[in-house]
Amino acid sequence: MNAPDARGILELLRAHSVRAWVQGGWGIDALLGQQTRTHKDLDLLLVDTELDIALDMLAERGFLLAYEWEENLTLDDGRPTAFVLRDDDGREIDIHVARINDDGSGTPLWDGDQQLTPEALSGSGTIDGLDVQCYSPHMQLTAHSSYQLPTHQIADIQAIRNTFDL
Repeated sequence: MNAPDARGILELLRAHSVRAWVQGGWGIDALLGQQTRTHKDLDLLLVDTELDIALDMLAERGFLLAYEWEENLTLDDGRPTAFVLRDDDGREIDIHVARINDDGSGTPLWDGDQQLTPEALSGSGTIDGLDVQCYSPHMQLTAHSSYQLPTHQIADIQAIRNTFDL
């Protein structure tokens, strides 16, 4: 998933009033304001009430369900809440779904223990010159603390710690 592709996906969602918070490697690079490594996917947090629009727009671009994560909790209407979309070129979008509350916090709709406080969702950065919403630096650290990190993610976390003095 290169920078122009990530930007294009985010612009597409934005054009259809779909809110998206960038997570994972691209979320870290957005916070840093530059691409620091290659990325296999674009990790996004999407809002449950906007999921149908997002999935329709992404399907029109060839992004279809590849698999569901272990933490997936299917919504009442059958839609997944933690899954990966893939297109014919092998580009992937890793999506987790939340309900955004009136106070700016989020309620994760997957099986996990992340606390999506207003501060956690307050990050901002840039991808390929596009201003994007993303997890805050603290939330990036939290999200990367519940599993054994591969080498490239250890470097990501160290860059966040150094840049934001955490």
